Amino acid sequence: MQAASVCGLVFLGMTGCTASAPPAAPSVSTEGPGVPESASPGRTTPSLIPTGQTRACAVLDQAELKAALGSVGASLKAPEPSGVRLDDGFEKDTCVYPLDASGVTTNAVVMEVIWDGTGAKSPSISDFGAVTDPEEVSGLGTKAQYSMVRLSGSSEFSLRVQSTQAAYRLVVARPNNDVGWDRKQGRAVLEEIMRKAKI
Repeated sequence: MQAASVCGLVFLGMTGCTASAPPAAPSVSTEGPGVPESASPGRTTPSLIPTGQTRACAVLDQAELKAALGSVGASLKAPEPSGVRLDDGFEKDTCVYPLDASGVTTNAVVMEVIWDGTGAKSPSISDFGAVTDPEEVSGLGTKAQYSMVRLSGSSEFSLRVQSTQAAYRLVVARPNNDVGWDRKQGRAVLEEIMRKAKI
């Protein structure tokens, strides 16, 4: 009875009132696989890009990647591409190389590329969002930064590189109980990988 009177107040002037709201539209994730640092601020309603048109998986040679990772790369799995078109006109392509059968991004190599297909503007490494305690890296692109962050369950080693046409980010995420690298060792590995990358 009370529900009916509230309904009558809210919908004053309408011809009827239903007891329940229409079902919500299903929630569909359109972001590619990523890690906490990879969330880009201010991005909404991206549209999916067919994986055959993404470019992130072409940046790294899988054999070279596996060799640079050493024992960490022994269980490297096949790459998984995804891509989204962002509201500002940029495209963000992602390639995830799982480091175990579970495919989780807390134990994976992630290559991300942000670029503008129109060539009207150049993405910046800042488009990947804020970074914790960055270190400048010389000799890679027009600007490069390395960072390492230890989360509750995993550690993330990140190297962001800006070129004249695109921004790239390489992340290696490893479980804390199996990480095997300190900050300096992680930087050496990621630099070796990105110096051979097609950027």
